[in-house]
Amino acid sequence: MTTLEKRRIQTTITLGEGQFGEGKGSEVVLSGYRATVLVEQISTDKQASLQMVIYGLPLDMMNRLTCIGPVMSQVRFNGITVTAGTDGAILGTVYQGTITQAWADLSAMPDSKLNIVAQAAYIDAIKPVPASSFKGAVAVDQIMSGLAAQMGLAFENNGVSVKLSNPYFPGTAYDQVRACAKAAGISFIIDRGVLAIWPMNSARAEGPIRVAPDTNLVGFPAFTASGIVLTTFFEPNIAVGKRVEVDSALQVAAGEWIVYNCYHYLESETPGGKWFTQMICQRPYGK
Repeated sequence: MTTLEKRRIQTTITLGEGQFGEGKGSEVVLSGYRATVLVEQISTDKQASLQMVIYGLPLDMMNRLTCIGPVMSQVRFNGITVTAGTDGAILGTVYQGTITQAWADLSAMPDSKLNIVAQAAYIDAIKPVPASSFKGAVAVDQIMSGLAAQMGLAFENNGVSVKLSNPYFPGTAYDQVRACAKAAGISFIIDRGVLAIWPMNSARAEGPIRVAPDTNLVGFPAFTASGIVLTTFFEPNIAVGKRVEVDSALQVAAGEWIVYNCYHYLESETPGGKWFTQMICQRPYGK
C-alpha cells in the first residue's frame, strides 16, 4: 500500500428499537466522510473498545444519531460496524460492537463532529441472564459455545479440551464467559462478532501473518521487558491471540510472535493521515 492511495472508512450503525432497544431497527451507513478511528484490544480480559469521530455530517443526520447519547436513561442495543480499506478494494472489518456514547460537537460549525464510543460486548456485560449450571464433568468448549450463541456470536475453539466439574457461573453472559475462562485457565476474546478461546500461553490456530519491511512493517521493531512492539500499515486481520511472523535482519526480532495487545489508528479523507496497526507481542511459550 502506498500513501497516495485514497483511504475509506465506512460506518454502519443499527439503531435499537422497542421498549428496551433490543429489537433491530433502522440502519445508517456513513461512507466518504472524514473520520478518525482508534480501536483497542488490550489483553483478553478487557472488551475491545472503539473511539471514533466522524466529521461533516448534515444536521438532520446529527439529530438522528445523537438521540442515542450522551446520557441514556436506558441502555439500548445500538450496534456499530466499522470497515476500512482503500477505494476500489474490499473493505476489511476493523470493529464490531455496541455504542455506549454518541454526542455531537457543533462548536466548530460547519465542521461538525459526531463522537462515538463503543465496546465489543457492552450489552452482554450488563444485561441480566440466568446463571449457567452443569452437573458432572462438562467440556469448556460446550459451555463457551452455548454462551456465544446466547450472545449472538460465532464461536471459535482453538484447541481447548479442558473439562470442568460441576461448574456454576452466575452474572451476565459476559461475566460467565470471563469466569469460565478463569476456571479453565484459558484465554478468550470477543473479536468482531466471534467468541474465540485458546489455551493459555498459546495462540489462535490461524496461520501467522507475515510482517516484513518489504510489505507492511513501518520503521523498526521496538522492545519491551517481555516482548516486542511492531507497527505496520493497517492490517485488519491482526488481533489479540493471533500469530505474526516477523521477517527482519535483526535476529532478535525475527520469527514468530503472539499478539497480546493490538491498536488500529485510522484517518480517512485526511492527506497524510494515520493508517497503522500497532501490536505488542510476546514469544510463544517455551521459545
